[in-house]
Amino acid sequence: MNAVTTQAMFEKATTVRNAVEVEHVSKHYGKLAVLEDISLTAPSGSVLAIVGASGCGKSTLLNIIAGLAQADQGDVRIDGVAGEPTHDTRVVSYMFQEDRLLPWRTIVANTEFGLEAGSLNAERRRERSLAALKMTGLEGFEHAYPHELSGGMRSRVALARSLVVKPYILLMDEPFSKLDPQMRSQMHAELLRIREQLKMTVVFVTHDVEEAIVLADKVVVLRPRPFTVKGMPGIKVPLPVVIGLDMAGEITEVGDNVENWSVGARVLVNPLNKKKGLMGEMLDGGMAQYCLVSADQLIAMPEGVTFEEAASLPVAYGTAHRMLVTHNTIKPGDRVVILGASGGVGTGCVTLAKMLGAEVIAAAGSADKAERLKAMGADHVINYRDTDFSKWVIEKYGKPQRRSYEGGADVVINFTGGDTWVPSLKCIKRGGSLLVCGATAGHDPKEDLRYIWSFEIRVIGSNSFYDDNLAALMELIRTKKIAVQIDKVLPLEQAAEGLRMIRDREVLGKIVVTP
Repeated sequence: MNAVTTQAMFEKATTVRNAVEVEHVSKHYGKLAVLEDISLTAPSGSVLAIVGASGCGKSTLLNIIAGLAQADQGDVRIDGVAGEPTHDTRVVSYMFQEDRLLPWRTIVANTEFGLEAGSLNAERRRERSLAALKMTGLEGFEHAYPHELSGGMRSRVALARSLVVKPYILLMDEPFSKLDPQMRSQMHAELLRIREQLKMTVVFVTHDVEEAIVLADKVVVLRPRPFTVKGMPGIKVPLPVVIGLDMAGEITEVGDNVENWSVGARVLVNPLNKKKGLMGEMLDGGMAQYCLVSADQLIAMPEGVTFEEAASLPVAYGTAHRMLVTHNTIKPGDRVVILGASGGVGTGCVTLAKMLGAEVIAAAGSADKAERLKAMGADHVINYRDTDFSKWVIEKYGKPQRRSYEGGADVVINFTGGDTWVPSLKCIKRGGSLLVCGATAGHDPKEDLRYIWSFEIRVIGSNSFYDDNLAALMELIRTKKIAVQIDKVLPLEQAAEGLRMIRDREVLGKIVVTP
C-alpha cells in the first residue's frame, strides 16, 4: 500500500520539529499485507488526518504509532525518539472509536481512570478531572453515570479522559463517527478549540473526507490494497495454484465414463467445482494452455459467440445477470445508479440495465472511463473523484420524500460497501432498492437504519451465478442483444501485465488472456 500526502486548504500551524515521524513502516498478518512502506510526518502542534476506505490499514497504522501494535519493518519516532510511546502516558493519549466508559463509574470517576496508574494523589486526580470536564463543556455532570448521557456527551467524556493526562499528542480513531451531523460539527469545534488551548498535536483516522478537510492541516490518504493479488481476509488459497476463474475453449481430451461430451466441442466452464470450490482459488484454474475440469461444469457454446466473449462472462456478467434479471430488480424507466461501473461486474450491470430499459447513471474514476461508459450506453456518468454521487443524484432528481415517491433513484447497485454505503441509502427514493453482491471497499460499513425504514428501502443481496445465467448471457450475445465490454486481449505470456492493469485500475470491463 502507498500513502499519498496532500495539503489541506490552509496551514494552521507551522513548526520545524515533527511530533510524529513514520518511516517506511510495513505490517503483515501472515501473508496478508496490511501496510506497505508507509512514511508520514505530523509537525508539532498540527492536526494530521489519515483517510482511506475500510480495511486499508488506517487503524493499524494508528495503533503502531501508539505502540499498541508492532511494525514488521520501519520506524516510528515520537518527538524524535524511537520506542514505544505508550510507556509514557504523559506523551501520547488515545481516543478510541467507542467511548469505552465504565458503566458503574460516574463521569468524573471515568475521567480519573487514566490517572490512577500514576503518582498523583486522589485530590490532584480529582482536580485534574474536574478541569478536563470543564474544558469539554461537562461542568455540572460530574456525578452522572454514562447511561444518563447522550451520545455527544459520552464522546465529550471520552475526550476529557484522553485530555486529563495532558498529552503532547492525541491519537483518535474515528471518534465522532457514530454522532449525528449536528453533534459531530459541535465536537469538531470543541476539538479545534481545545487543541489550540493545549498546543497539542492531533493525529486522527476518519472515513469522512469533509471531516478531514475541516479539522486537518495535513491529510494522508491510504489507498486500498489490491486484494485480488495480495490476498483478502477470510480467503485461504492453497499454494501453489494456477489462477484464472473464467475460461472457455475446446475439449481436447475426455475422461473415462464421461458422456455427452466429445473432443472438439466448444464449451464455457462454470468455474465452481461442486466438490472442491472455485477454480483459480481452491484448485488450478484457467491461466494456462490447458485446464482440467469436471464434466458437470461444462456449458455448450452456441455458434456466433467467441471464446473471448464467453470467457468474459461467469464471475462478472453472471453475477450481474443474477442480480438484475433473475431477481427481477429493474423495470423499464427506472433510474439506476451503478457504483464501480468500470469494472467487470459494473460494465455487466451497465449493459444489462440498458437492455432492460433503465436510465443508467454510472460512477467512474476518470474522464476517459466516463467517455467509454457513455459509449457503452450509460445515460449519465459521475466522476466520483470530484463529485459526490449521492448529492449529484439528489440535485438531478430531487430529494427523496418520505410521504411520496418523488425524488431520488429507483435502484442503486453497490458492490463496493465501505464509505459508499450510507450515501447510497441517502439518494434512494421511497420504495427503491439497494442491490449488493460484494464489498470491495469494506464489508463492515457504517449503517444508518433510519433511511431503510423511513423510505421503505429494500436491500437485496445476490450471490454468485448459475448455469442458467451463463447460458442466458450467451444467448443474448448470439442474438446481439448485448455486447461484452472487453478492454484488451493479451497473450498468455503477458498475463502478469493484465493483472497489473487491473490492480492499477487501468481497465474498463474485462481483460482476456489467450494461450
